[in-house]
Amino acid sequence: MNFDDEEEAWENGLQEGPENLNQSEQDLEEGLQREVVSLDHLERDWAEQLQSSSLVVQVQYRDHDAVSALKRLGYFFATKKTERILRDYPASFLVGLNYVASAQMEKGTLWPFIFSGLNNLES
Repeated sequence: MNFDDEEEAWENGLQEGPENLNQSEQDLEEGLQREVVSLDHLERDWAEQLQSSSLVVQVQYRDHDAVSALKRLGYFFATKKTERILRDYPASFLVGLNYVASAQMEKGTLWPFIFSGLNNLES
């Protein structure tokens, strides 16, 4: 697999890290069937919604899509290609951060949960 194929696999959620595999195994054990939606598709949908919204919280999204998108964006942090996030996936990043802030923040602590959402990157 060349580098472009690897990057594309990460973007589309096809290549999974150890944490993703554990979650996938857990989902299978629980009998959950989840559709894998491409990051590009999510980006288009969320960007369109954001254009007619004044707040990110007004965007409609499924929690597992926001988590999946944020984990895929973690690839760009891990490979030091953060410019790709701002250029190609700003809506996905905003929706992912919104999910973390609304669902996982506790005791005034946010950043550890954001880093965890980005494939367990450490600060």
